[in-house]
Amino acid sequence: MTVFIPEHVRTGGLVPTPDLMWPINDALANLPKIKVPSSPLELPRRAKDSGDPDVGAVVAVNDHLIPVSSDLTSDEQDMLSTSVLWIQHVLQGYCTGDPNKGYLGWTLEKFSDPDTRNTTVFYDAVISVLAKYCGWIALVGNYNTSYTDQTKKGEIDISAVVKTVLAAVAAPGTAEMLAVGAAALASKEQDTGVSNVGNFFWNSKYHKDEKCQFTVTPALKNENNFVEYAYLLTYESIIQDDWRTLFVQSHYEEFTFSACSAQIRLALPQWNAKVDPNVVKDIPEPRPTTVGEYVKYRLGEFVSTQIQTAPI
Repeated sequence: MTVFIPEHVRTGGLVPTPDLMWPINDALANLPKIKVPSSPLELPRRAKDSGDPDVGAVVAVNDHLIPVSSDLTSDEQDMLSTSVLWIQHVLQGYCTGDPNKGYLGWTLEKFSDPDTRNTTVFYDAVISVLAKYCGWIALVGNYNTSYTDQTKKGEIDISAVVKTVLAAVAAPGTAEMLAVGAAALASKEQDTGVSNVGNFFWNSKYHKDEKCQFTVTPALKNENNFVEYAYLLTYESIIQDDWRTLFVQSHYEEFTFSACSAQIRLALPQWNAKVDPNVVKDIPEPRPTTVGEYVKYRLGEFVSTQIQTAPI
């Protein structure tokens, strides 16, 4: 059995050492924590003045395909996509880093194996990274047991299955936004920009034989102007032909479906928090001045090569 190691894994990974995290932690040390409810289902609903949900763009951050609500500003969309990219690379660094220094010590093959990524150990690593190494992100809630190894077969729309999961574990409005996004993507499948984003996402997913793992979750803004995103990881014991099959009903023989989710909240004030010039004085000019700029600096060329966007 051959595990496919995506290109972004072969060339990526940021081990979250104290030196890497210092500018972020220092900048956020005196800012108030983002307040969160005890459950994603208690989150405020969509922004009151945003009307019916609609999708303004589709974003691919490697194996994450994100229909983005049209009420997100360009700065909020940039914060979201860059934050997802940071999570991906720090998660890889955490999982593959030196075990003698508190990391997991996995090989790239183990990290990329869908079977590994469908375990409690991997999900715990996701939660650890979100809680420890993403100070501008609030972890609202997590679910890991509600949708484990369900058997599916027959005429199935994969996005509809994901929508059912999101209705139970994500912020209000997320499932509806996915339905709107799925319809928009299906209607725009011949659009060159949308097609390029979809293909980029599909080529970045994790897979081995007849198993794959990826994320399709929308992002929206609630009535308190926070960006809400369900970091939902889905696992399937099937391989579809291409990304378009996720959004149309197709016939499947029996397969296994699992999902685990971590609801996260992002806020621009934390993203735009000023870093201490003395803390980043060893970085070449032009030095980053905010948390967001520092995150982009550390991600380097990944920001331009591993995020693709198309309007809907």
